[in-house]
Amino acid sequence: MAQTDSQQSVSHCKACGFEAATGGEDWDRVDSPSFMRMTSCPECDSTNVTLRR
Repeated sequence: MAQTDSQQSVSHCKACGFEAATGGEDWDRVDSPSFMRMTSCPECDSTNVTLRR
């Protein structure tokens, strides 16, 4: 079942407060040998990103 706009998960950067849809194109991605692919904040490049529902 697809999520509606009101059910869309939002990810939050703990470093600068940037928020956008989880898995959306607003987020950058970085390759890390230890963790494979990680989400990165486009505003501050932090990878300290958490999920908000």
